[in-house]
Amino acid sequence: TAGGHTSGNHQEIIDLALHGSFEKVKNYLEEILPSANAIQRALDAIKTANADGQNNLLKRKGVVLKIYSNIFYILQRARDLGECVKSDILSVEEYGKERKVILRELYEKGRCIQEFQKRERPDDNDAKIDGDIKLLCGFSMLHAAVMLSELPVVSKMLKVGADANVICKKFGSCIELSLKVEHDAKSVGNQNIQDIQQKIRISVKRKTAR
Repeated sequence: TAGGHTSGNHQEIIDLALHGSFEKVKNYLEEILPSANAIQRALDAIKTANADGQNNLLKRKGVVLKIYSNIFYILQRARDLGECVKSDILSVEEYGKERKVILRELYEKGRCIQEFQKRERPDDNDAKIDGDIKLLCGFSMLHAAVMLSELPVVSKMLKVGADANVICKKFGSCIELSLKVEHDAKSVGNQNIQDIQQKIRISVKRKTAR
């Protein structure tokens, strides 16, 4: 199950998707972390109710549901990836493949958020989404990009408004996580990761200094 809501009250999220405000739907997604299956049920209900595509609010709620659909699962995978290698659950080769999949998904989520922001913000309405999506422990999309040492994804997350100051219970701030990843890379002589993490910290600090 993605997120922390294992039983998943499908009717609750469907009712909210059809009749709740955009803000209520977004808050529900962030606080309850419903499963991808529950979100898909809500998306199906919106698709049926808005078959002619004329209801803009339903359309917006559909977009936010799609963006959040498997993000919590992706973040959990990113958070636990290093431990899986250390515990021999994943081989180095499997780690590399999984890392690529997660980064591709994260970048795509960032792109979708950016597209939504371009469409909605000129209208100055309440339908706002940014890159500050995180697990209940505080592990965010930005933490994931930092942990996986991928500067273009870090830049994309910052561009769509990820909070660079958010604190994860396990890894601390994104700067602290970056220092940890760099330290781990140094201990195994990986200069490339060290260099990337230094560039990541420059980008993150630039953002927090604004």
